Amino acid sequence: MHTKKIDFVGKRFGRLVVVSEATPYRYFSKLKKCATRQFNCVCDCGNKKVVSCSTFKRNHISCGCWGNERTRERFTKDLTGKRFGRILVLSKTSNKKCKTRCDCGVVKDIDRNSLVSGNTKSCGCFRRERASTLTFNPSLTEKDRISRMLVPRWTEVRQKIRKRDKYTCLICGTRTPPLHVHHLKSWTKFKKLRFAFDNLVTLCAYCHKEVHTIKRIALAV
Repeated sequence: MHTKKIDFVGKRFGRLVVVSEATPYRYFSKLKKCATRQFNCVCDCGNKKVVSCSTFKRNHISCGCWGNERTRERFTKDLTGKRFGRILVLSKTSNKKCKTRCDCGVVKDIDRNSLVSGNTKSCGCFRRERASTLTFNPSLTEKDRISRMLVPRWTEVRQKIRKRDKYTCLICGTRTPPLHVHHLKSWTKFKKLRFAFDNLVTLCAYCHKEVHTIKRIALAV
């Protein structure tokens, strides 16, 4: 039993108005001949386009102009005063560049597309901070990370742990700096053990990174 064909001629779908039915699009599916109905349409912008009937189910239908307008609006609107991560946009220097100031104080021109897309969120200071410490914990907030580094007691305890372990990595035995002090039980979850000597060991930078990598993998499994 054949279903009755729906007449789309004269109907509007988004910005497209159906003018006439075009030649069906024929293809093979699982060795069977198939065909999809196609229609000649005119867009509100004046462009003509041939579309299949499945296109009419979409929310935003046009010849492509709607998407171009959204993209143009996204990458050409004034970003002055807007914040992207650590970056604050100060002014527009050209069609592609914006004058920005990072939270660390650095002022530089940054490509606006990389800001809008989310690829750039700092002047580069965030990447340097992560590279400078292999113990970076993504669960810590910026406030927690800064306060942790400024704890005088932690600085004193680290020195005592390194001296206790004779400035030697307890895994590989190297004495090559930098030597890190590792918490066997997390600084974040076990606050009472943060400065407990039994919970602290000296590790080299490489072994410390490996320990945290294994922990993250174990949590992800």
